[in-house]
Amino acid sequence: DTVPRVWVAIDTSGSVSELWLAAGLAELRYLLRAVAARVRFLACDAAVHLDVEVTEATDLTTLVKGGGGTDFCPVFAAAAAADEPPDLLVFFTDGDGPAPEQDPGFRTIWLLTGKGAHAPAPWGKALYLDAPNFAAA
Repeated sequence: DTVPRVWVAIDTSGSVSELWLAAGLAELRYLLRAVAARVRFLACDAAVHLDVEVTEATDLTTLVKGGGGTDFCPVFAAAAAADEPPDLLVFFTDGDGPAPEQDPGFRTIWLLTGKGAHAPAPWGKALYLDAPNFAAA
């Protein structure tokens, strides 16, 4: 029985607000609780700034770096170069940036947030999140 390899990438570019970053980290916490998987977390804007395997997300807020432009290609390049590529990549983003033209060959979910969010590539599955409402939590 194999444990799935899940990568979660969070777009930390300037177009993603702190509120949406918090929502992305909350989604990561839910994922970690819900599945028995090896989860690798990447924080990126136009470059990958953090790439760690995680078992809980409570301490990740302080590690999130970025704020520049957006380019999704470095995350997919890291996946292509990995000894064990992901079975699933969940990319939390507003979709504003270039992505590889070709499907990477593993399942990809674009978890889209923010006003005007759109899938940056025709491949993968696009899911849209409603605006976070932490006051209700």
